[in-house]
Amino acid sequence: MDLLAQYSTDIKAQDGRDGTQQKLGKGAFAGSIAITPSAATSGVISEIEIQKELDAQIDKGILPSPNENTLFMVYLPPGLRVTYLGYISCNSFCAFHSHFTSASGRGVIFGVFPDYGTANCGRCPGETLVDAATIASSHEMAESITDPLVGTSGSVSFPMAWSTADNNEIGDLCVGNYTTLKGNDKIYKIQQEYDLSTNTCAPGPF
Repeated sequence: MDLLAQYSTDIKAQDGRDGTQQKLGKGAFAGSIAITPSAATSGVISEIEIQKELDAQIDKGILPSPNENTLFMVYLPPGLRVTYLGYISCNSFCAFHSHFTSASGRGVIFGVFPDYGTANCGRCPGETLVDAATIASSHEMAESITDPLVGTSGSVSFPMAWSTADNNEIGDLCVGNYTTLKGNDKIYKIQQEYDLSTNTCAPGPF
């Protein structure tokens, strides 16, 4: 999170408009919540179905009402894959992040992670299932924070944030570059992210 502070929007945008003065800090973990979904729990689920489920769970009060600082990380149960932009997880991608505006006007930012133990999901990086999950999670978390409104513009312009002209975000630029992080006396593998100060991939100022 300290590495991401450099992506605060206190500089002018590419089109010359003033920055929006949003500051990136450490944030806080709000908790882990297991839901009982109304949608399918095996086979394949779509991004739209996930959006509807998130909205319904928020309406029920099971998930907290979000604001612009809320990020939902959705981990699918065993045997469930997800489609995104016409592609299917494990076959074409390991995870994704997106956003939507609910019928009640809420902005919802989220990331989605399939079951990495599903057959043919071994193409996702990591020597273990835990590695695959932590690498994908660190990648999507960093991108969700620095570019939450991904895909809202056809070019590098407002309201998109940190994205390159060829649609790469700060995690995409560093795929294949990993490091380790120690927590709770265990070692976790995470992905490095793009560092503006050195124009290289970096693990963060540990």
